[in-house]
Amino acid sequence: MKEKIFVIACGGTGGHLTPGIALAEEFLARGHKSVLIVSKKVVDQNLCSAYPHLSFVQFPGVGFSKKIYSWPKFIYFLAKNFFKAIHLLKRLQPTAVIGFGGFTNAGIILSAYLLRKPCFLHEANQVVGKAIRYLSRIATKVYLPEGVSLPSISMNKQVTLGFPLRKDFQKKDKKASRKQLNVSPYQKLLVVLGGSQGALSFNKWVLDNLKQLTGHNINIICVTGVGKHPQRTLEIPQEDTASKVMFIPFSHDVATLFSAADLVIGRAGAGTIAELIQCETPSILIPYPQAADNHQLANALALEQKGGCLVLEQKHMYRLLDEALHLIFNEDLLNDMSYQLQHIPSGNAARELADDIEATLKRFQAPRELDFGK
Repeated sequence: MKEKIFVIACGGTGGHLTPGIALAEEFLARGHKSVLIVSKKVVDQNLCSAYPHLSFVQFPGVGFSKKIYSWPKFIYFLAKNFFKAIHLLKRLQPTAVIGFGGFTNAGIILSAYLLRKPCFLHEANQVVGKAIRYLSRIATKVYLPEGVSLPSISMNKQVTLGFPLRKDFQKKDKKASRKQLNVSPYQKLLVVLGGSQGALSFNKWVLDNLKQLTGHNINIICVTGVGKHPQRTLEIPQEDTASKVMFIPFSHDVATLFSAADLVIGRAGAGTIAELIQCETPSILIPYPQAADNHQLANALALEQKGGCLVLEQKHMYRLLDEALHLIFNEDLLNDMSYQLQHIPSGNAARELADDIEATLKRFQAPRELDFGK
């Protein structure tokens, strides 16, 4: 079988990069090569370092903002991104380009279309982002979550697909995970993380409520985000034992954290939700209120409707301590939440995505005119 080369534009956030890595590993298993376009952010570099067998190229980029004064910077980086992409694609001559959303990746998709390369787009969130909406008209196929559609393009270009998880992200034995983390199997474990880049409000909440949480004999692991809190471990003595509190800036092994946890407090990015479903871990999700089009709230509510989590808006964080204490000690609620997560179909989105891309490429001819809908 002739080796194919795929360019995967997935930089900017963990929610874009991790499915890109999952797809690249699937292509690699099929004998194909992938080049992943990533940003220069620390979060991207941390994730990339765990996959030395894959090829990564850093691209400049900046997110889109509605603030007019930021538009010149956005346009400058978009143009810089575009011309660098033209040069890269001419050199690589890829079979196709796949984009995982975000304006950081827009220049790659635009340059691919102008060079008449098949373009595929993947949207993971319940609200389709602006970049995907704008670029969908020049895409060969657009992959969307269950129940989500784009009325601006014809239905035959839209495919329902889940979130591609990396092959190494699997649910693990709870006792073994606790042992790996050096956490007692006999105490409750609360994991707090604010997405791939951390959340200062979550870090502050843990510090503000440390006494109350450890007073209930709860161990805590808080993933703070790189540069947002010093790494340290506290041992807080109780009557007969001690509660351990770990602050870590980043974790390469979130699967172990989620598998070990009794309860997770986190944001509601599509990647986090897919990982919670995979590990069948109960959670309280606090959507990032500044997320574009408030898509994290839509993500969280969709999971809550399936019984897989509890949603609490950030403006109500004053209720978080009571909600966390109530849920983490309610075995019936925890077991019911885990049961509901277990019965949410997950499939193998990376394999399904690779299958559909390869099948589409077999039928692909020269790009047709722009599809502006029916």
